[in-house]
Amino acid sequence: MRSRNRLPIFLWILLCACLLTASASLAADGINNGETACGPDERAAFLEAANNGVPPAVLHQQFAHCADSATTSLATPGDKIITVNNALASTFYEQMNGCGYHPQIGVAACDVEIKQTFGFGPFGPPPFGSTEFVDFCFFCGGGVFPVQGTVHVTDDTTGVVPSWGMMAFAPIPNVCGFPAGTGAPFTIRATLSWGAPATNPCTATPTMTWGNQITFDTRDDP
Repeated sequence: MRSRNRLPIFLWILLCACLLTASASLAADGINNGETACGPDERAAFLEAANNGVPPAVLHQQFAHCADSATTSLATPGDKIITVNNALASTFYEQMNGCGYHPQIGVAACDVEIKQTFGFGPFGPPPFGSTEFVDFCFFCGGGVFPVQGTVHVTDDTTGVVPSWGMMAFAPIPNVCGFPAGTGAPFTIRATLSWGAPATNPCTATPTMTWGNQITFDTRDDP
């Protein structure tokens, strides 16, 4: 595994050049036309690069054109305690709709809605399929503490039309005071990113290719 994450620099350059060529070809073929938010070939190229150890920041820059289409409306900040931001990347394939915190067991969770039958990788256990990454950032204890949750997903084999509801979760860091049960409020920010983790997920402007972000207030109820 370590050797896969330490490719020589000339291989990074070669891989990125190949991905650029593939992206241009797909666009010329009409696949990358905004209607599909990049098709399964782009998803496969992204996943192959991620599995070969290409850093997330490089991936999200390379596939930035895939994040610019097929998003849903952005909730007006301040209108409600739970703010869903779908304007950061593409939500054509997956998105979170709601999150919450279970204070008695100290676990945060978000739904991960799977919206397409394709674009996730062949059915089967890893290394088949792919991973939905959800970075939970706990704003508590005088700082910001990230914990990553994941869920494994695959292409459909049943012919059943989505959407499908999956879930990702993460335990609250001990530094946040669990299990104090003081009733004190704090904030959790969750960022969904398919195929590779988002960069800067604890900020309000993370970078990912497919996914979205939810920020919500909660309480440390006993």
